[in-house]
Amino acid sequence: MYLSYYSCTQGLFHEDFDEEDVAGMGWERTVKFDVFRLDEEGKKWVELTDLGERVLFLGDDCAFSASAKDLNLGRGNCVVFRDDGLGFNRVLNGMGVFCLDDGKISPLSECAGFSELFCPPPDWVGLQ
Repeated sequence: MYLSYYSCTQGLFHEDFDEEDVAGMGWERTVKFDVFRLDEEGKKWVELTDLGERVLFLGDDCAFSASAKDLNLGRGNCVVFRDDGLGFNRVLNGMGVFCLDDGKISPLSECAGFSELFCPPPDWVGLQ
């Protein structure tokens, strides 16, 4: 599990890794995201269960959110992320989409509209 701060909406997210998968396969596998926003007045983190029509993008060295409507995507409430630990059969180029609606992770290539955003991959993906 790790924590990361993103400034676009003053939020916090963390990923949970299944330790059995790490021990059994020799690599980490992202199993979910928890998304938080900072309540500056109350000085506490508040968990978000819905991003509305926003899409949160997580790269190696940056994070930002964007409107699904502005990107011509059919849906929001998703986290698009890079994760080399997902394995060669799970995602194309180590990129996935986590849907907060149902808690499922899918390869970017299986998410209509999302894969078209990354051809060719943008710099924030950090592919070498």
